[in-house]
Amino acid sequence: AIERELGLFDASKEPKPVVRAMTKMQKYMDEFPVPVNEPLTDAVSILTRNQDPWTVSYGTFLLAKQAGLDVKFCYITEEIPEASVYILPSVASSSGIYGRELTPIIERVKNGATLYISWQNAILSPFEEYTGLRPQHYTGVPSSDSVMLDGEKVNLFGSATMKLDVTIAETILTSERGEPVLVKNQLGKGNVYFIPYPIERIAGEGIGVSETALYKIYEKLGIRNPERIATKTDSHVGLTEHPL
Repeated sequence: AIERELGLFDASKEPKPVVRAMTKMQKYMDEFPVPVNEPLTDAVSILTRNQDPWTVSYGTFLLAKQAGLDVKFCYITEEIPEASVYILPSVASSSGIYGRELTPIIERVKNGATLYISWQNAILSPFEEYTGLRPQHYTGVPSSDSVMLDGEKVNLFGSATMKLDVTIAETILTSERGEPVLVKNQLGKGNVYFIPYPIERIAGEGIGVSETALYKIYEKLGIRNPERIATKTDSHVGLTEHPL
């Protein structure tokens, strides 16, 4: 029913203001004195089955941009590009990602790559070997907690609850209830980061989330592309870097 309200032109075929803005931007790009190459990226985000891909990818994009990162996206059934950092955001359900799909990514981690996983309600195996956490129990009861990020209290919530014990992982963030929120586990030459909350889904669905410090979780991953020379400190400013 809303499709009649979309589009770039009104009913009289006059351009809407957005057309003029896009035309102005294209003219600026056409007249730019040097070619604008593809921007540097910091990670590849892999979308998986049984999640809302628009919401999760938008949340990933938002958190990354706020943290000063640029991310490429692909789907789990596609060929996964070679990268130094992989993001598996808000992985959901028992069929979200299969072992045969995760294993090649893990092999890249063992050879030096970094993998970040945020969890909604997925089944990942072997879990403890990858994450350095041992699950004690799982329920379909929605979870909620909060974490302090640089002095700001940020609320977390999920569609399921998993009780975790830290075995060999390094705890980076702990919730107000004393539960692990972000851990880092060395795996071969690389590292696996794990968070038991679908923070990308939270960011994609939540109103006003961009005004919180949730993006600082991405900052704590330390995944910045070493080729970057430009930095920014304002979380409301987006930045891409195009080497010549």
